Amino acid sequence: MKKDKKRIYFLIAPIFQIIFSIISILNVSSAKEEAMKTIEMLPDTLKGRMIEAYSNNNIFILPSVLCIIFSIIILIIFFRNSLEKRKKLVLGLGIATLLLADNLIVGALALISIVISIGFKNNEERHEKKEIPKLDRIDTGFKSVLGGILCLVVYFSQLFIPVSASKSANYIISVVFYIIVLLVCLYVFRNNLKRDVKAFKENWQGYISYIIPKLGIMYASYLIVSLVCVFMINQGTSINQQAVEALPLWYSLPLSIIWAPIVEELLFRGCIRRFIKNNTLYIITSGLIFGLLHTFSEQSVFSMIVLMIPYGLLGGFFAYFYTKTNNITTNMLCHSFHNTVVMLLQILLF
Repeated sequence: MKKDKKRIYFLIAPIFQIIFSIISILNVSSAKEEAMKTIEMLPDTLKGRMIEAYSNNNIFILPSVLCIIFSIIILIIFFRNSLEKRKKLVLGLGIATLLLADNLIVGALALISIVISIGFKNNEERHEKKEIPKLDRIDTGFKSVLGGILCLVVYFSQLFIPVSASKSANYIISVVFYIIVLLVCLYVFRNNLKRDVKAFKENWQGYISYIIPKLGIMYASYLIVSLVCVFMINQGTSINQQAVEALPLWYSLPLSIIWAPIVEELLFRGCIRRFIKNNTLYIITSGLIFGLLHTFSEQSVFSMIVLMIPYGLLGGFFAYFYTKTNNITTNMLCHSFHNTVVMLLQILLF
């Protein structure tokens, strides 16, 4: 009977969450006014960035729309009688709804659903749980290290590419360069990539089950650290991010969600792994290099150091994933997912 009451909650709560999320969408004007009053108390540099974002109604509508979608998914899980089986998904949706909720009732219902879903017990056979395969660490022989050096040299050769007076010519040169870097990296890592892609295709459920909870921890840490760093330097975002936002979408989208995840993971996770065997040293080094490359164009050393922290944290998490899976495919997918989320927010808000 107690179990039935818990199940009924996941029928009633999502319905109310949908209703109150719709109410929030209808009252977007009043929410916008309150937000603008709060923004006035922020530092000037950050204020300009926030006003730009909050002038777009999408920033108020999007969280409520996502809450509605999450509630519908929970209802589907309820009617399919698989709440216990999908315990992690239900828990994840509850946490996401709690973070996005701009309505007190929606947030309170999400919090209760988190508490209830934690108590769910899956009675299915344990042997059905998908595990990630144990892959060997990447080869660190002489040829392997030499290939890594080649990739790094080709990648950093972009620093010596002359800038043309023509914007169109610069785009053409950049596209050609990026294609060359991609092909070189794919060639050098071809054997490991074949193995990793095959392993992921055969065990994708295990990889996803392993990665998703850790992605939640990564994002929570990254968002908190990013907010603290932004307030420390009184700057809306990094110069690197501003440069990406200034690029045309036909150029920045494939660069961010396809090229960067493949090349940067092969270089800053796979390639560095060829030189460093110790896990802790590898994670720290990979994070620092990743952070530095995204902030070296900052106008002051202080801004560079502070903004290195969230970027370095992100790179460190990706390196940690690689030490646990030895499968670069999972890193590429996580990186692509992160960049896709950032690009979507950029399109919707700015």
